[in-house]
Amino acid sequence: MIDGAEILRSAQAEVAVGAGSYGQVVQVPEERWGIHEGVAELVDGEFARQLAEQEEWPEVTDCDRLTAAFRDLDVAGVKGREQHQPR
Repeated sequence: MIDGAEILRSAQAEVAVGAGSYGQVVQVPEERWGIHEGVAELVDGEFARQLAEQEEWPEVTDCDRLTAAFRDLDVAGVKGREQHQPR
């Protein structure tokens, strides 16, 4: 039996990765566990929490620096790519 805490952890992970839209994040527990009730409310709260947290982020993040490093490598002729998780 899946509990609310596990659904919340799933929503937190999906939102943190940032690879999916709101609708896609809502669909994960629906498709994975067949749970519909309360999922949208959990996802609403997680998106709001993530947006509030982002307000505190520095102007240049670690991800920005990593992207710049890969760009510099590419310009120098070294081929490498960041891995983005497919959905």
